[in-house]
Amino acid sequence: MRVVRRPPPPNLDPGPGADRLGRYSSDLAARARASIDAVIAHPHPSPAELHDLHRDLRRLRVLAKWWSRVAPIRRRSSIAEFSRRLGRIARLVGSVRDLDVELDLYSDLVRREPVPTARMHRFAIHLREGARTGRELLRATLRSERHGGLYERTEAELDGIGTERNWAALGVAFASERRSLAKRATRARRRSLRTASPDDLHALRIRVRRLRYLTDVEDALAGATASTFPRRYARLQRRLGTLHDRDVLAQHLARADPDGARAPWRKRFGSETETLRRSLLEELPHLRPKRHLGAATRGRAARLPPASHRPGAGRRNPTR
Repeated sequence: MRVVRRPPPPNLDPGPGADRLGRYSSDLAARARASIDAVIAHPHPSPAELHDLHRDLRRLRVLAKWWSRVAPIRRRSSIAEFSRRLGRIARLVGSVRDLDVELDLYSDLVRREPVPTARMHRFAIHLREGARTGRELLRATLRSERHGGLYERTEAELDGIGTERNWAALGVAFASERRSLAKRATRARRRSLRTASPDDLHALRIRVRRLRYLTDVEDALAGATASTFPRRYARLQRRLGTLHDRDVLAQHLARADPDGARAPWRKRFGSETETLRRSLLEELPHLRPKRHLGAATRGRAARLPPASHRPGAGRRNPTR
């Protein structure tokens, strides 16, 4: 009697990296859910609550976007559409958050030196009404999304992400994306040094922010206990964000009251903004995004899947 030797059963243990990926996706979805509920529950959500929701939605979108590229082919279009849905919600949250920040910035200026002109009074009313309407629209949208099954959709689209293959595939995809984003950040830095324009500095901020969100997911994949994103780039992102908020307010003030540019409070505001801009432009020549952010740190790289576990590994002829 011939004995047929069957191959050993596959190792169904997802491994520590896959476990981390599954936990990270679950925790991230739970945080986004809690942030949405917090904003819905409060008639006047604070800027901090909006910031938390904006951050959680963007991180969740990064994960969904890249999951749509490595997921089983039959699921990719559905996950990609879900990622776009998250992007639309995140943009709405960001626009409301920007109005709140602009209103707070303007209110701080008025507290320091009252400017009871008719034009500024109308401008303040416009800001307050815009912020109030934006919050109401956001809360109504979030409530509708929640009742429309957003939470259930999140769980369904992230289902199955925590496997060894997906962990390895995402690690390779993120490494490629990191190099691409770092190159684009370097080009944005060079443009900013040439022009010093608000648009170019804002573009640099967006590139750095995307790298930071990507790092968050990479850290989760690698099991890092703390963020490995360089602190000086995190600080750069915050300062560029502050400058952008001030530039937007300056543009709105110029349209609302073009004749008031010589007012003492407007001159002081402009001087403070330009001081911040000069400080950033003095710092930029010493930063090299392509070099500093273009590759995973040694701590993360040491925890990434070995080459034999990565997609496509082992396909080459070993004799070649």
